[in-house]
Formats: sequence, structure tokens, C-alpha cells
Amino acid sequence: MRSWSCFIAAILLFLASCDSQETRDGEDGKNTSGNPEKGQDRPVDRPDGEPKATGVPFSPIPDSTPPPRDSTAELIDLEKLAELEHAAEKFVFYPGDMIEINIFEEPEFKNVQIRISTDMKINFPYIGEIDLRGMGVIDLENDLKKRLEERMLSKAQVSVLLRTPAQRWVYALGKLSYPQAFEIPPMGALCVADVISLSRGFADDADRRFVEISRSSGGKTIEFLLPREHFKTFFLLPGDKIRVIEAKKIYVRGEVREPGAFIIPEYGMTVEEALTRAKVKEDADLATVELQRRTPAGKTEKYRGVPLGFQLEPGDMITVPDLRRVYVIGSVQKPGGYVIPTGGLRATMAVALAEGWTRLAAPNSTYVKRKMRDGTTRVFEVPLKDIMQGKYPEKNIDLEPGDEVYVPESFF
Repeated sequence: MRSWSCFIAAILLFLASCDSQETRDGEDGKNTSGNPEKGQDRPVDRPDGEPKATGVPFSPIPDSTPPPRDSTAELIDLEKLAELEHAAEKFVFYPGDMIEINIFEEPEFKNVQIRISTDMKINFPYIGEIDLRGMGVIDLENDLKKRLEERMLSKAQVSVLLRTPAQRWVYALGKLSYPQAFEIPPMGALCVADVISLSRGFADDADRRFVEISRSSGGKTIEFLLPREHFKTFFLLPGDKIRVIEAKKIYVRGEVREPGAFIIPEYGMTVEEALTRAKVKEDADLATVELQRRTPAGKTEKYRGVPLGFQLEPGDMITVPDLRRVYVIGSVQKPGGYVIPTGGLRATMAVALAEGWTRLAAPNSTYVKRKMRDGTTRVFEVPLKDIMQGKYPEKNIDLEPGDEVYVPESFF
């Protein structure tokens, strides 16, 4: 019997040690649940490497999402956000509200109706002017009770009713499907998510990460950026304006089938993703992709040979060059396009790549046609046969991408 008790005790001690080990693993921050860690659900990994480019190297891109560049507002800090959220929790009077005041057992103070002025003040008999800024129903009841008991009544029972509320408007602006003004329901509330829903959602080119809030308080206007995670908890005050900013874009041009602007998704965009969306052509040179970026100082910097995994920033312009081909046509054995190697390519070598001229060719009548940057076309004479015999070496020109080497046929 004792041996069985020892055996059971040993098993219990073993199980307890396993539980404590799991607890320590959890305290060390290890993910034992099998769920991905925060940030691992991004479909694209952000590369740590820098591009092999000429000019000033790229600065590393932070993982945190920066605020939009076209907004002058700053991202709100949590302490200030809590203060503004608390301000919206309390109902306060608004200019134009019609209120009704009753003093129990005082006939001359029965059903006294007063409209609040534009400067948030009322005049009450025997008391005078009362400033209602920041006050609600209970605040006014307590204030009137105190004033009446100080001046004329031993004990005042005050009742305040909001008889006819003034219209309270908030304004939705920017990249929404139907931006317009919306009325806050009487004794109700609207949060940012409500206004976006009433506007029938975001426009296609909206930046859904933030909204810009503009609020007037105490004669001052404050502006701040509200992150998306607070859209359902941040309630608006009358007169608030929310503006949805245009989404950030990058631009692709060159050897792609669908050049144009592309919206950067929330998780970011790499060069490879941008080129995939733009549908790269077969003869694109992905090893010499060019990037044009505008710095915060307003300068434009250009880079060549940007890695496909590099993370793009709003406003970046990608140019995809072709494979630096020249074209050999006419009386040659294999007419077609040929890639210019790293060391360059001369006219005679281009014809050699086309396996030489045919027996019907007039090699000394060969010429190179080149399209200049100003849109004009320039023609260079290249007497192939003479050059091969050591004559006119200066006419054996270095070819440029897009050049056409034409070997005509002989008439005899």
C-alpha cells in the first residue's frame, strides 16, 4: 500500500513541475498558444537590407506607421485623448437650446422658459446673468439652488428640463463616399465610426488609418490625428469636423503594362509588390530599377539598382528600364534585339551577334539610327567592311539602348 502511495505522489510531483515550467515559459514572453505573434500576420516581410544604389543611401524605414504627410495635424497622445473623450461623455447645453426651469412651491418660478444665447448665457429673475458654458442639466440645477438659497429662499427645489434642443451638427469632410453634415440626436451621441457609417464608408482612395479631428473649444481650435482603433470610442461634440485624408500612393512607369499610381496598403508596399501590380513586361531590366524620392527637405534624390524587397514611401516614383537592347535588322543572318553587355557594345560586334551579314548585303552602306532625347532622329554611317579592314575606326560607334543597326541589301 505504501509503494502505491509513493508512486502516486511521484506522478503528482512530476505534473506540478510541468505546470510550473509552462508558467515560467509564459512569463518569459514565449508564445506557447500556437497563435502568431503581433506583427507576424503581415503578408509581406519588411527587408532590413539597403539598396545597392548610387547617391545617398536610404535611411532605414521604421516599423511604426507615420502620420500622413499632407496633414498638418499631429498624432494625438493617449493622455490628451483620454481628456477629450471624457469631455464628450457629459451632456452640456448648446447655443439655441430652449430650457424650462421650475422652482417647487414658487408660482412665479413655474414653467420659466429661456433660450440660451449664442454666447451661452441666460438671464434669470432676481439672479441675473448666468454663464452656461460647460454646464448640463444637473450643473444648472445645483447652481440655481445655491444662488436662490443665498439670496431669497431658505430651501429651493429646482428642476431644469431641456424643452427644445437646438440642432447639433458635426461635419464629415474629405475622402468619404458621401461627405456631409450630420445632426447629433437630442440627448444622444455620435462617435467617429458612426459618422463614417452615415457617410456610407470610405472612398476608394481614402487613408483608413487615421481621421483628422478639428474641434473648437474656449475660443481656440485644436487639430489632431485620431488612429483607427479609437473610431468607436471617440464621441464628437457639436461643431466638430472630421476629415478623411487621401491614401498614400506610389507611381510606376517604364516597361510595365499598367503604369500609374498605386495605393500603399496598411502593411506597406515593396518594390516587388508595386511591379507586380503594374504588370512588368518580359523585357524589363529588374536589375537596374530606378527610384525617385522626395526628401523632407524638398530635394529629389534618384537611386539605381533598388532591391525588389525594399519598402517604398508615399510619393516614390519607380522607373523600370528595358534590358538595354539594340536592334540589328536588314541583310543579316539573325535579325533581332540584342542586350548590351556591361562593357558596352559597338556596331561591328552587334552585327557579329546577328551572325554577320548575308551575301546579298552592302556592308559599307550600313548605318545606325538613334532617337535623341529631344525627339529628333540622328543617323550615323558605319561602313562595316572598311572598319573590319582597319579603316575609319572612329565610325565603329558605341551603341546606346534603342539603337537600330541597319544593313541594307546590295543592288548588284
